[in-house]
Amino acid sequence: MREEFQQREQNPGEPLSNQSFSPSLVANPVKEALELLRKGLSPELYYHSIEHTEHVMQTVDTLARADGLNIKERELLQIAAAFHDTGYLIQNDSNEPYGAAFAKAAMIREGYPKEDIDLVTEMIMATEIIVGHDGVPQQREAKGIACYLQDADLSNFGSEDFFEQSKLVLREQIGKPLAETTLPEFQKFLSGATRMLEVHSWKTPAGKAIFEDQRLENADFLKRVLKRLGE
Repeated sequence: MREEFQQREQNPGEPLSNQSFSPSLVANPVKEALELLRKGLSPELYYHSIEHTEHVMQTVDTLARADGLNIKERELLQIAAAFHDTGYLIQNDSNEPYGAAFAKAAMIREGYPKEDIDLVTEMIMATEIIVGHDGVPQQREAKGIACYLQDADLSNFGSEDFFEQSKLVLREQIGKPLAETTLPEFQKFLSGATRMLEVHSWKTPAGKAIFEDQRLENADFLKRVLKRLGE
């Protein structure tokens, strides 16, 4: 069954998130963030790579456009998305304050008003994963346009390439590829991923409309894998 997980085919075609990204929104702070990531991210961050950041930037703009956000909101979302994982340049765990600090410094240099800076730092902090009352890792409570960054950051939960992305998460977490994991390691990872998928809820109308059906399908598949592994 592990082989089924590893080899599951993905539907062809360009991801939806690539279809509505507007390069005109990329301001100087965004360019600075991407340059920091290109130069400084550890090669052992298989999932939290610059490709993940670029995907979040594309996806958040898809969601924002779908729900009719204005150009200023979309610009601030782009900045927040670009910086949301720059804290990994400092440390892996609890890195959001560092990402928020990087964004704040860049926006101050560009002359953004305090209210814009505060909103961007709030959005970055909202991407933190915490342990909920039920013991399952999940997103923090958020409000306003921060919800769009949250949905974009975990959009892989509702994507057709969820299984490919999960292999990157697994490798990043345990330090070895899927083919080299032990059965207990694999079962533990799948159990945690399944619980996160089951409790996850989208925070925006567009997120729910675009990703919910695939989230349910992905969760069902993981449950079937776990059942087969336990037989």
